[in-house]
Amino acid sequence: PLIEAMSEGLPIACSKYPVFYEIMGDYADYFEINNKLDIKKIIIKYYGDIDYLYSRSNLLYTNSTQFSWKISSEKYFSTFLKVVNNEKEKITNNRSKFLA
Repeated sequence: PLIEAMSEGLPIACSKYPVFYEIMGDYADYFEINNKLDIKKIIIKYYGDIDYLYSRSNLLYTNSTQFSWKISSEKYFSTFLKVVNNEKEKITNNRSKFLA
């Protein structure tokens, strides 16, 4: 949902979980999960500062272009091949030691 919201240029406020920082970086506004005041401050900022909201929206939309299924699948496949090739090399080396 975070990436989908980002691709629509919607403002993003999310809790301070590490995985959200990993995905959103500086592109989201963060709050402590049980801190109503944190959430209230973010909502007031969104409603009270239209320039902030628009600049954030443009930034989010622009940043969202780095995420796509095509890019994700290419990165996954590349990593997969590295692991497979590394394991092949280990097997070859172990076989050579065994046969020596």
